[in-house]
Amino acid sequence: MSLISRRTLIASLASCVAIPGLGQERGLDYREWQPRTYDDGLIPNFSFEVIELSLLGDIGVYALDSENDRASGWSEDYRQPSNSTVKFLIATAVLYRVDAGQERLDRGIHVDDMMPLSHSPVLENAHGDTMPVSAICAAMMTRSDNAAANLLLESLGGPQSLTLWLRQMGDQVTRVDRYLPDLTTPPESPDSDSTTPAQMVRNMRTFLTGSAQLEGSRLLLKNWMTENATGAHRLRAGVPQGWQVADRTGTGSDGRTSTIAAIYPLIENRCSWPST
Repeated sequence: MSLISRRTLIASLASCVAIPGLGQERGLDYREWQPRTYDDGLIPNFSFEVIELSLLGDIGVYALDSENDRASGWSEDYRQPSNSTVKFLIATAVLYRVDAGQERLDRGIHVDDMMPLSHSPVLENAHGDTMPVSAICAAMMTRSDNAAANLLLESLGGPQSLTLWLRQMGDQVTRVDRYLPDLTTPPESPDSDSTTPAQMVRNMRTFLTGSAQLEGSRLLLKNWMTENATGAHRLRAGVPQGWQVADRTGTGSDGRTSTIAAIYPLIENRCSWPST
């Protein structure tokens, strides 16, 4: 019998393609290309920099094994565009309010006929309808529906309110400044609508793997991410068959991509869940 482990590998990856040269721009900083030895920490016989060199661009990545706290990263503290990975944060904020009795999953929200519907595969067919918060969250998390994200972000008080909530939750890094789809376009400020791979992993660990936050809604959040339909060609593509992946992807108008994922290994020949 095969079961899914509660042990979790949490990963955040951001990448962009750039013009090759002697140095690669990172905001106001520059780093010379210096291929390093393989990283034998969390991922043995593997080099993030070799991948970065082969892409002729930038990557930022952070991976954490929740069982033993072993971590491996590359440019994990450089700011990267959040793109649609911000939808994970919107969902967590909504569910936090649900658990606190400040929101209800069955509350109806009107889908405005005039609202922008760029990449809104679910809500584009719901003009003028009223949908429950739970269905809007599912559309945002499983289909990356932008109109759903904007409705939920508005219910939270807007981008600045979400940023303030993140500060209260201990995230001093992530910024949310705009609604979608503007959020996926290059900002005027390099810090706007951005986070770091390391911070997103910390957020995922806080909300997905056993903290006191989201105690009542954690399984619902994980299920939405497990059912995500946009990640087949991202981190999911490299995960062994049978392992469970809960992810959220993002793509910017400039070609930058972002992916966050919690990966649950398969346990063979076990008859019960492992204790934690």
